[in-house]
Amino acid sequence: TSSNDYLNIRLNLVSNTAICQIDDILIIYILSTANNFDRRKIIRSTWASPLIGTCFVFILGKSQDSTSSSQLLVDYEKRQYKDIVQIDHVESYGNVVYKEVAALYWSLHFYPSIPYLFKTDDDLIVDSLLISSIGQLLTTNNRNTSSYISKYRPTLASAVLSMNRTTLFRGGWPMDPQPTAREGKFAVSQYVWPHLNLPPYCSGLGWIMSKDVRNRLGT
Repeated sequence: TSSNDYLNIRLNLVSNTAICQIDDILIIYILSTANNFDRRKIIRSTWASPLIGTCFVFILGKSQDSTSSSQLLVDYEKRQYKDIVQIDHVESYGNVVYKEVAALYWSLHFYPSIPYLFKTDDDLIVDSLLISSIGQLLTTNNRNTSSYISKYRPTLASAVLSMNRTTLFRGGWPMDPQPTAREGKFAVSQYVWPHLNLPPYCSGLGWIMSKDVRNRLGT
């Protein structure tokens, strides 16, 4: 896959234009696959239950067979919960990158003013209250905004307040430079990345970024 191919994201945006509120401060986008109905159901009833100022959205690929019962169920789920963005790329591990890019494009197009985004996957348990509280702290610049952080993570407030909002891109598990894999599941083609080693990067478990970083990545 060439680097230019990543720009050719085909989004199915029907019924996906009213997922967030314009005054939300955080989008938590969750990479999922079309058939993971049970995971999404559990997530909605636990850590993705409604939080003030926080919007949850699932990013899905397309079912292998667009006429299958699986896709029909996804269509029903979209109408019922209105929290799904589905890209027009068939589900596969190699197409995960399209979901990542689509999440940036979708948020940039429909919610450019929401200041922060957090990425995660549907096989993880996320302390969404903490992530939401971090978003509030970054937005208000007031450590008294979040009683949750003040009570349970008091040392975190100073670290958050010292972050540069315009360049904010942080993950919970920073990765040191690694040799670029050319074979196997995590292979990167010479065309996409010709260098012998990858630069420092965040683990795919989750990261938070500002809209400023999103804007630079998505335009």
